[in-house]
Amino acid sequence: MSLTDFIVGFAVETVRKLGYAGILVLMALESALVPVPSEAVMPFAGFLVSRGVMDFWVVVLCGTLGNLAGSLAAYYLGKYFGKER
Repeated sequence: MSLTDFIVGFAVETVRKLGYAGILVLMALESALVPVPSEAVMPFAGFLVSRGVMDFWVVVLCGTLGNLAGSLAAYYLGKYFGKER
């Protein structure tokens, strides 16, 4: 099993088990530069939406808030703990 297969499998299982919270957490990690591919998270969430398991707008909201949270976390970590000029 390659590293890519492992990461994609982890992302799919996280969304399957945690649902909307899994989308939010994984998208936050992806946006904070942790190697979690949004290309594995969001298409799987879209598949679950197409099956009626998840709601489209809640998936969009969780993905958006997760990206925002991860970006803000990375920004503030860099701002307060990054290299000073």
